[in-house]
Amino acid sequence: MPANTRRTIRSRGTRGRNFALFANVRPVRAWPQLDLLIPDLDITILRENTEGFYPDRNLAWGYGEFKPTEDVGLSLRVITAPACDRFARFAFDYAAAANIDRLAVIHKRTALPQTEGLFIGAFERLQPEYRNIQLEFVRIDTFSSSFPRDPHRYRLVDTTNLFGDILSDQASGLAGGVGITPSLNAGAEHAMAQAVHGTAPDIAGQGLANPAALMLSTALLPAAKPRGCSTWASEVRSRAAPPPRISAARPRPTHLPPR
Repeated sequence: MPANTRRTIRSRGTRGRNFALFANVRPVRAWPQLDLLIPDLDITILRENTEGFYPDRNLAWGYGEFKPTEDVGLSLRVITAPACDRFARFAFDYAAAANIDRLAVIHKRTALPQTEGLFIGAFERLQPEYRNIQLEFVRIDTFSSSFPRDPHRYRLVDTTNLFGDILSDQASGLAGGVGITPSLNAGAEHAMAQAVHGTAPDIAGQGLANPAALMLSTALLPAAKPRGCSTWASEVRSRAAPPPRISAARPRPTHLPPR
């Protein structure tokens, strides 16, 4: 494997496969301390975590993005029926546990009919088992446009890997930013906390990092670990709640140089 390819492989994808962390749960709730466009935003993005357009996790061996020639780049999008079925059941169970009666499944079937067809089909096949939960299929471009204008229409959003990454950042931006948004990688037997923004190595040592997202992500773990899967949905939501309103600003550490 070329050296420049090895550098692009991310450990998150490897951990997700090894521990079967197939669902990324991102509860987004607005912080009352901030002057927000949507001060009462409350939405959860469920993102399939093991396939899709992410080249570090869609092949058993190798890397899913490559260049056959210097001026041609190819990326593989891998969607499988077993992974879709597993994720769709997780989403339905999560909705039932959280007393949510509608799932919004975000897709782009018009452009990707085969892979999105597998994803949507998994939800359609399972719906008869969850008759109290409605399904709403929304194209990603339609959702991206309508969500900021009508944010309370959606409480639980389910989508594929790349779309979920983008949409959860969009929701986080409306709720105060990715620096205060928690995230949980979940499977049937394991769970792993991870801030939405990753490790932010570009600001290491500058006194600028906001630990809120990582702290809130870690706070989700006790809800998930004892029972696994998605029966802990309501507790995850409560643990993702913002802290009470704080009136005083945090002082800048004295050991840091002036701005």
